Amino acid sequence: DWAEIVSAYDRLLEIADSPVTALNRAVAVAMAGDPESALALVDELADALVENTDMNGLLTLASNN
Repeated sequence: DWAEIVSAYDRLLEIADSPVTALNRAVAVAMAGDPESALALVDELADALVENTDMNGLLTLASNN
Protein backbone atom coordinates (compact mmCIF):
# COMPACT_ATOMS: atom_id res chain seq x y z
CA ASP A 1 0.00 0.00 0.00
CA TRP A 2 1.72 3.15 -1.25
CA ALA A 3 -0.07 5.41 1.23
CA GLU A 4 1.50 3.41 4.05
CA ILE A 5 4.89 3.70 2.38
CA VAL A 6 4.47 7.49 2.22
CA SER A 7 3.67 7.46 5.95
CA ALA A 8 6.76 5.36 6.62
CA TYR A 9 8.90 7.88 4.73
CA ASP A 10 7.28 10.67 6.78
CA ARG A 11 8.42 8.94 9.95
CA LEU A 12 11.88 8.30 8.55
CA LEU A 13 12.27 11.95 7.56
CA GLU A 14 11.44 12.97 11.14
CA ILE A 15 14.32 10.82 12.36
CA ALA A 16 16.88 11.23 9.57
CA ASP A 17 16.07 14.02 7.16
CA SER A 18 17.94 13.77 3.87
CA PRO A 19 17.21 14.87 0.30
CA VAL A 20 17.58 11.32 -1.00
CA THR A 21 14.98 10.04 1.46
CA ALA A 22 12.71 12.94 0.51
CA LEU A 23 13.14 11.99 -3.16
CA ASN A 24 12.17 8.41 -2.37
CA ARG A 25 9.11 9.76 -0.54
CA ALA A 26 8.19 11.77 -3.66
CA VAL A 27 8.30 8.57 -5.72
CA ALA A 28 5.99 6.91 -3.20
CA VAL A 29 3.62 9.90 -3.40
CA ALA A 30 3.49 9.46 -7.19
CA MET A 31 2.89 5.73 -6.87
CA ALA A 32 0.13 6.45 -4.35
CA GLY A 33 -1.70 8.26 -7.14
CA ASP A 34 -0.61 11.89 -6.86
CA PRO A 35 2.04 12.51 -9.53
CA GLU A 36 1.43 16.26 -9.62
CA SER A 37 2.30 16.61 -5.93
CA ALA A 38 5.28 14.32 -6.40
CA LEU A 39 6.67 16.54 -9.16
CA ALA A 40 6.23 19.60 -6.95
CA LEU A 41 8.16 17.82 -4.19
CA VAL A 42 10.97 16.95 -6.61
CA ASP A 43 11.11 20.57 -7.78
CA GLU A 44 11.52 21.67 -4.16
CA LEU A 45 14.34 19.15 -3.70
CA ALA A 46 16.33 19.99 -6.83
CA ASP A 47 18.93 22.25 -5.20
CA ALA A 48 19.38 19.98 -2.19
CA LEU A 49 19.87 16.97 -4.45
CA VAL A 50 22.54 18.71 -6.51
CA GLU A 51 24.36 19.71 -3.30
CA ASN A 52 24.14 16.17 -1.90
CA THR A 53 27.52 14.57 -2.57
CA ASP A 54 26.17 11.04 -2.94
CA MET A 55 23.47 12.11 -5.39
CA ASN A 56 25.86 14.43 -7.21
CA GLY A 57 28.25 11.54 -7.82
CA LEU A 58 25.41 9.37 -9.09
CA LEU A 59 24.21 12.11 -11.45
CA THR A 60 27.74 12.60 -12.75
CA LEU A 61 28.13 8.89 -13.33
CA ALA A 62 24.78 8.68 -15.12
CA SER A 63 25.57 11.63 -17.39
CA ASN A 64 28.88 10.06 -18.43
CA ASN A 65 27.19 6.90 -19.71
